[in-house]
Amino acid sequence: MINNIQTNRGGRNGGIELLRILCMFGFVCLHVIGYSSIAPFGNQNPQSWFLLHLRYLLNVGVDVFAFISGYYGIRFSIRKFLNLLYIGIFSSVIVFFAEIYFFDVDLRIINLVQIFLNNWYFREYLILFLLSPFINIYLEQTKKENLEKMILPLVFIFIWNFLATQLPSSFGQTDSLGNHSAMLLITIYILGRILNKTGCLEKINTGVLVVTLMICFPVLFYVSRLKDFSSPFCILAAISLFELFRRLPVNARVTNVACFLSPSMLGILILHNAGSNQISGGLVHRYFDTYECNLSGLAFLKYAINIFFIALFIDFVRRLTVFLIVRIIRIRKKDN
Repeated sequence: MINNIQTNRGGRNGGIELLRILCMFGFVCLHVIGYSSIAPFGNQNPQSWFLLHLRYLLNVGVDVFAFISGYYGIRFSIRKFLNLLYIGIFSSVIVFFAEIYFFDVDLRIINLVQIFLNNWYFREYLILFLLSPFINIYLEQTKKENLEKMILPLVFIFIWNFLATQLPSSFGQTDSLGNHSAMLLITIYILGRILNKTGCLEKINTGVLVVTLMICFPVLFYVSRLKDFSSPFCILAAISLFELFRRLPVNARVTNVACFLSPSMLGILILHNAGSNQISGGLVHRYFDTYECNLSGLAFLKYAINIFFIALFIDFVRRLTVFLIVRIIRIRKKDN
């Protein structure tokens, strides 16, 4: 059992906060690759083939985010609920005006509403957030041995989620059953809570976790049909990554920096799913010349870094506005 997990004074694990940042950067890279013009030319040169398949591997980051939420638990409060709503609204407004500026989209409120409603991760995460208090209460009241018995049924649910994404459209395949679904996030969340309560992950040897990744990563990289968020290999890789980073000894300064940056990762994720992926994709086309297949991997990396830090700056602005609003409210309460 692993007992020497390092945390900072606030009880936050530096390895996990670092993992959040790395996964979010990977998610940005996924969008840069996905919304570039690589896909039509994926087999025409080794570099394009590599980037296209790297995109499949980066899907792991989404499951990592859901599992982290589950393992540590969502602590519901009205303040956090309002903050989550503000993230969704703020992201939608930013994307709305960015689309007007870059692509001459009409200034219509209906466009803003569509951006807000079509943000799949925000929409499904909001459902998870609202259900989390009930899930937490139920799992808290369940005995450890009964929690362990719930793991196998969850595995079958994961398999069903994945198979739902593989069904042809004539069988009624929908995101509500598979990939972009609240059901997927909820099941990963529940699994995270159970593994935390039972301590099952702590009993697994580090070597086993490394071997698991060595199996899952090649499968995700080479087998495109197994690349989805709902893929059992993707979920297994996410859990293994989580536990390895949880055990990772991280320098105190790195931990402090990671803890300062990591609260923006959810904001960046929601911002990208609000439609900024189309914006960054459209700009990729301009930046690399539309449908150019001989693209430099370093150029992609540079562009992804730029996109990441622009999104980070935007979320810092959001966090600053929240700080100022709270500050003003407190000052007014004191005056009254």
